[in-house]
Amino acid sequence: MLESYSGYWYPLVFVSVFLILSFIVYILSRVFFSSAHKKGEQAKPFLSGNKETEKVHIPASSIYWGFIKALRGYYDVIIPFHTGNINDYMGAFIIVLAIVLTVVEVLT
Repeated sequence: MLESYSGYWYPLVFVSVFLILSFIVYILSRVFFSSAHKKGEQAKPFLSGNKETEKVHIPASSIYWGFIKALRGYYDVIIPFHTGNINDYMGAFIIVLAIVLTVVEVLT
């Protein structure tokens, strides 16, 4: 039991409630959404309302070209950091977390 500014905090109770609610949500999603989008017209991709006449492969760069063009300055900086190595991502996460926590500590 940990004491906080507004009373007592029971971590095991919160973790237990989270796990129980997660299990209930999982069961409900399996029951109600088991047949969604598996056959018929719902399984086909939506291409702006146009009928699909042939097999077409549309790369993401074509779909999001306006978005990427508008944010080109951001992408030019971020793309070199996208290495696919989890160590790089965790390092960036820790650095950003340290900066955020420092700012929060200074402001409080």
